[in-house]
Amino acid sequence: MDIKQILAAAIKAAAQKAIDEGTVKGGELPEVLLEVPPQKEFGDFATNFAMQSARALKCNPRMIAQAVVDNLDCAYVEKMEIAGPGFINFYLKQDWMYDMLAGIIAEGENYGNLVSDCKEKIQLEYVSANPTGPLHVGHGRGAAVGSALANLMKAAGMNVSREYYINDAGNQINNLAASVNARYLEKLGQTVEFPENGYHGYDIIETAERIVRIYGDKFLNMSEEERLQEFRTIALKENQISKPVKTQFGWHIIKREALRKSEVKPFAEVEKQLIAFLKAQKEQELMKNYIDSLEKKAKVKILVPQSAPMMLPGM
Repeated sequence: MDIKQILAAAIKAAAQKAIDEGTVKGGELPEVLLEVPPQKEFGDFATNFAMQSARALKCNPRMIAQAVVDNLDCAYVEKMEIAGPGFINFYLKQDWMYDMLAGIIAEGENYGNLVSDCKEKIQLEYVSANPTGPLHVGHGRGAAVGSALANLMKAAGMNVSREYYINDAGNQINNLAASVNARYLEKLGQTVEFPENGYHGYDIIETAERIVRIYGDKFLNMSEEERLQEFRTIALKENQISKPVKTQFGWHIIKREALRKSEVKPFAEVEKQLIAFLKAQKEQELMKNYIDSLEKKAKVKILVPQSAPMMLPGM
């Protein structure tokens, strides 16, 4: 609760106390509206609550304002003044913000979150990359927007669940297997009609090439049904194999080309190569900075043999 809410509640409570004690007549109290005065000498906040209440309480606005001043119980208010026909100006203590800051620190990352009694459940689906094709920048954008939206909705008190939907069944997966099958047969010199609803992307061709490189014509003599079943499994694995790796240099995505080689090379070895590559890059950067500093101090040019750039296989 912020200072305006605290002060508004105290004003309403003071008016209700005056009604209970018989200082003013009873009636329905309006909402308390607080505004920041245009000039500082008129206080930190001002309200016309007494004038708004006059008709309902059948009482002079200045009398209502005086009743509020007499009964107000708010630790943050230093003094109050009644002005004009019934305005009340509030002057806050200089240390009123300290408790607010302590509350913010106590709430931590939950500060500002709303409490809602909304029982409606909201399921937010984002990214949901299609396993029949490669990831692209749009999936990254969807991840950022979806995550931010979910965080905002939760902060607003909504009951939100997140879902990354993987559609790895149905006709599109059958079309994926049929597309790989067609490219596989083409690579082995077979004449084949490409499926009408097949996928023509470069990743399908790459998958077929890797199958030929690793398995050769192993699947050629299988029945169409058996071969499609094999390619359905292999193709799904191919399109779900990208993996983020955390090193001392931060998070990095090893491209699928490097990971696909894990069929013939353990992933741990690819990961080790990535870390060595990043470490060498860091060392080269430190050496360059050191040489630059020496050149500036000595005012000479230091010639360093240029080594071949280090590249991680498959990256």
